[in-house]
Amino acid sequence: MSGTIIISLTPQEYFALIRGSLSLIILAYVARLPLKRGYYVPFMLYAACCAGFSFEALYANSAPTAYLEYVRSQFISLWGPGLEMALLYHFSLNFVTRKMNGFQKYSLLAAYAYAIFNGLLTVIDESLSFSPGIKTATGYSIGPGYLTRHYPWLLGIPGTPFNYYYLIVTVLMLYALLRHYRVQSGLIKSQIRYLSAGMVIDWVSVVWLSLASYVAKGIPNLQNLIGVTGTAILLVGLTRHKFYRVTPTSETAGAVPQTYPLEGGRSYLAKDIKPSFEAFSQLVRNGHEGLCITRTSPEGIRTSYGLQTTPIRWLAEEKRDDAIPPTDLLGLSLTVKDFVSKAERPVVVLQGIEYLVRLNGFNPVLRLVDGLNEASAPKEGIILLTVLPNTLGQKEEALLAAETTPLPSASGGKGQART
Repeated sequence: MSGTIIISLTPQEYFALIRGSLSLIILAYVARLPLKRGYYVPFMLYAACCAGFSFEALYANSAPTAYLEYVRSQFISLWGPGLEMALLYHFSLNFVTRKMNGFQKYSLLAAYAYAIFNGLLTVIDESLSFSPGIKTATGYSIGPGYLTRHYPWLLGIPGTPFNYYYLIVTVLMLYALLRHYRVQSGLIKSQIRYLSAGMVIDWVSVVWLSLASYVAKGIPNLQNLIGVTGTAILLVGLTRHKFYRVTPTSETAGAVPQTYPLEGGRSYLAKDIKPSFEAFSQLVRNGHEGLCITRTSPEGIRTSYGLQTTPIRWLAEEKRDDAIPPTDLLGLSLTVKDFVSKAERPVVVLQGIEYLVRLNGFNPVLRLVDGLNEASAPKEGIILLTVLPNTLGQKEEALLAAETTPLPSASGGKGQART
């Protein structure tokens, strides 16, 4: 029975169903991110809007008459794309900067304001913006409203107020992303390419709706077909390039005596780099699965501590796939959490707490440490942190010490006392 229903869907309904389903997948995938950082919250809301509006489009397009489709479309046609664009622009700004400048703040407020204003038109009189349309070969296409009939064209695009808004916000998003393109690592550059392509295709889907509605009634309405392509590109970009995946790999170097008495489920703080890396090397060479995050080049770490297959990530602004920009605390957090979720006996060493604090501030780094502790606790994982002496203030050292245990010396005693 369900197969018969699927087959009977028009192309417009079918692709609305696919886009809604993809949006739910994106929402479920992005939900694993640390929401308290606020980084991906606008994107989650965008995915939720895409899912809701896509399923409403499916419902509207299945109407038996153009007038009923018009009634069902009143909410989605005004609130949908405008709110989606404002949320996507918000995410783009979060993606490239931790602190928006004045122009970015005011342009974002303007985007939200127009989306809200456009939505309020449906409360005042929906016929101001759209009217009953006709059923094309691929599904319904809504007609123009009273205020959208007589605007001039721009670049060959029907000049409705919403089309101008959509074009302006798309340009602002591309500008925000592409101006940061050359200074980013290879992974983030790939993500920017996917985001940019998805945004442009999403813009084309709205332009196509205008062509079907305002220019030549009767041409196939391919909005959902084009829109689902843009949504799919966004999903591919997220799953392939932003999540800094790490595959746990057992160390192939021979076993060594384990002289550091460390307990699972704890985070240890060292004031010297060497003992933390020695303890890490002993653990991974005796059955633990390790992840090393270091300011030193990975090649030097492998040589110094006899690591052959253990994954190493470099905290550096380098254009290589094993590098994590030190200002990308979210990427760093996701790297560790992805690794810990896959490993059986995880151990992570993170060098350079003072370096991260200098670039990002102390509170974000403390939240990072707290998040790593929470992620490793269920697996009885071990976190090894290093911070150089006298690089943090007394209060900062006390707060960091409260989240960690001093790394014991190789003899078994406590080599470092809490500060």
